[in-house]
Formats: sequence, C-alpha cells, structure tokens
Amino acid sequence: MANVCVITGGGSGMGLETARNIDKDVILVLTGRTVSKLEKAKEQLEAEGHQVHLIACDVSVRKDVHELCLFADSLGTIKTVIHAAGLSPTMADAEKIIMV
Repeated sequence: MANVCVITGGGSGMGLETARNIDKDVILVLTGRTVSKLEKAKEQLEAEGHQVHLIACDVSVRKDVHELCLFADSLGTIKTVIHAAGLSPTMADAEKIIMV
C-alpha cells in the first residue's frame, strides 16, 4: 500500500515548500481553502515528479477534516501529516486562530 503525506496549507508558503522536499514515492495530499492556489501548486509539484491529490478543506471545520481523513486514507497509508495551515491576527479573531 502506498504511503501518503497530508499537508494542510499546501497551496503556498511553507506547506508548498515542504511538499517539494517530500520523497517522490510518497503520495501528497494538499489541502487548503483556496482551490486556485492548490491547483497551481499541484501543477508545479507534478512537473517536478510528485504524485499529488487535492482536497479543499478548512481545518477549523470538523466535517471538512473528517472528509480529508477519509479521502487521504482511501489513497494508501497515512504516514505523515504536516500542519502548515495558519491564520494571523489580521485574518481572524483569536478563537478562530486557536481552532486552527
């Protein structure tokens, strides 16, 4: 069974750069809230030889996270989860930041 790495916030920044450094034998599942960023990241990573799947997900929403887990699990064995999603105080209130 294939090894799977889930990366939250995988559409840009630290999430995308981390994905670039994951072994190409590992299936990457990138997640984030902005589908256009995820699609651009997928295109870049596939051009570099990575296997990439996408799923839109807001990690502060329990239902989204549950669907993410089911999706990633259907691809193989989840070996790694990298939580690179984040919010800054200018983006949300304190309670929302803590939930992420």
